[in-house]
Amino acid sequence: MTSKNGAAVEVRDLVVSYPVRRALPNNFLRRVRSNEEYSVPALKHVSIEAHPGETLGIVGESGSGKSTLTKALFGLVPISSGSVSIDGISAGGRPIWEIPELSGVAQYIFQDPFSSLNPARSVESSVREPVRRLPNAADLAREALLSVALDPQIDGTKLPSQLSGGQCQRACLARALVSRPRLLVCDEIVSALDVSVQAQVLNLLSVVQAQLGTTVIFVSHDLAVVSLICDRVVVLKDGEIQEVGPTNEILGSPRNPYTRRLVASVPGARRALSGVQHYALGATPPWTDNSFGTELA
Repeated sequence: MTSKNGAAVEVRDLVVSYPVRRALPNNFLRRVRSNEEYSVPALKHVSIEAHPGETLGIVGESGSGKSTLTKALFGLVPISSGSVSIDGISAGGRPIWEIPELSGVAQYIFQDPFSSLNPARSVESSVREPVRRLPNAADLAREALLSVALDPQIDGTKLPSQLSGGQCQRACLARALVSRPRLLVCDEIVSALDVSVQAQVLNLLSVVQAQLGTTVIFVSHDLAVVSLICDRVVVLKDGEIQEVGPTNEILGSPRNPYTRRLVASVPGARRALSGVQHYALGATPPWTDNSFGTELA
């Protein structure tokens, strides 16, 4: 299902503000005594669309509102005004797990894989959690682990602390994909990994997206990564959109002064990440002969 204009994700005129009780310097005593509350805008009338099967990149400096935008999609932060719809279903600022129609439709991968997994549970158990009510949950979890090049018999029995950073992030990818979501949000998922491990994770993401036709919203400050895997890019600054358009145009010939400064500030922003490949729809990972998630079709 999509919205009326064919978008898998549609955000319209979104405003997110965070309340602040700390008094500002001027009129300090008066404000403290009145206990006046202020709101700091994190997003200012933001509107974006992500289409089925598309990878939409969101870039900007720290504090630009990238993570706030993606968290607002999932109802993880309060929305002051505006609308959010996923697959044509209005989220309305509610936590996504409270909307039955969106159960399993969208998944979120966070930046820190170790804090995203239960440290007391095996990797296989954590991967199985989103589909735990299905009779073939164990088989689906094993298949998901195989799809990200993790051995269910070896890696699946370990605790997260026993995995490397790259392995742990692949386990988070497996958990996110086990329910075959139509929307996947990746929030700085390779920022803490070295370049070779980044290539592994990005290859895996490309493969499973091609197989499942998943819409991906990819948040990153690494313009080199964004230039390789994203179809379109949204540039944010201080909670406002500066530019939106095809990746090659935005990063190759930016029109907005801020985007030009952003690209110029990153040495080698247009470099190619060695080993990253792109896969056509229906492609099969080179490490397995089985297509991912056939049991959920």
